[in-house]
Amino acid sequence: FLYLHSFNFRILRMDNWWVVKTKSRAEKKVTKLLKDSGYESICPTYTSIRQWSDRKKKVELPLIPCTVFVKETLTPPNDLYRFPHITSIMKEHGKVAIVRDAELQNFMILCSQWEEDLITQEDYVNYHPGDIVQVISGKFEGMEGEMIQSQGKHKVYISIKSLQMAFSVVIPKSQLKLLSEKKKESEKGLKKPL
Repeated sequence: FLYLHSFNFRILRMDNWWVVKTKSRAEKKVTKLLKDSGYESICPTYTSIRQWSDRKKKVELPLIPCTVFVKETLTPPNDLYRFPHITSIMKEHGKVAIVRDAELQNFMILCSQWEEDLITQEDYVNYHPGDIVQVISGKFEGMEGEMIQSQGKHKVYISIKSLQMAFSVVIPKSQLKLLSEKKKESEKGLKKPL
């Protein structure tokens, strides 16, 4: 008799982390539960000073609320659902979302150097060429223009059509606010000739 066994092999990269979503304010509990069960898990936290009416207190807060990172293992990620307070495992394009070790290290450095006057969390805005933006801080505050991208740098294109003049200014995305998105070709419609 010949017995054949099939094995399902997959490549395991030890520098990847899964993104696990938790119930509100359960990040530390979940991290401890996972560590006690043999998983390597991290919840990046920072220290903030909170003011109450009668006192100030240092509190440790999660950098990304309701999120814990779990190092990839041979165990299927769905096994994590057996732990209380875990609500979901983040997916991207139908597969488990992966955070590289270098990206997680950036979070850890950010947390260790946290100063509230220097670091603020921003809403992630993905600007596209053609979007109309306004500069909200810095030397060019108040200026409005069209977002363009040249050699990997984000630039705001300022033009005065009547004078047939234009300038482009390199401005960090953190100093911009989206006013209106570029219309897609399908949304523009065709103009009828007069």
